[in-house]
Amino acid sequence: MTLKQLENLIRIDDDITDDQYGTYYDKRTVEQLLNYGLILLDKPAGPTSHEVVAWTKRILEISKVGHSGTLDPQVTGVLPLGLGDGTKALGVLLLGPKEYHALGW
Repeated sequence: MTLKQLENLIRIDDDITDDQYGTYYDKRTVEQLLNYGLILLDKPAGPTSHEVVAWTKRILEISKVGHSGTLDPQVTGVLPLGLGDGTKALGVLLLGPKEYHALGW
């Protein structure tokens, strides 16, 4: 089964990054990271996902930040953030499975 979103991907050699298609991860500029980056944030209990996005915009001084999914204020867990055009990749994360662990006392 092939997902519709993956039908028009260009296959690039797995071992070599062609400068025409991107930059090695360790050679990316700060500007590239802020325009196309993803942050996997371990959100603590307290802030809403919306607040975390607002804080990230303010701290990094960028105008476009988005998140994939929403964590309630009392919930901790991984909150994926997309920076700039990196927000376009967040939808792919919603296609995968989710797993929840709860502790009660």
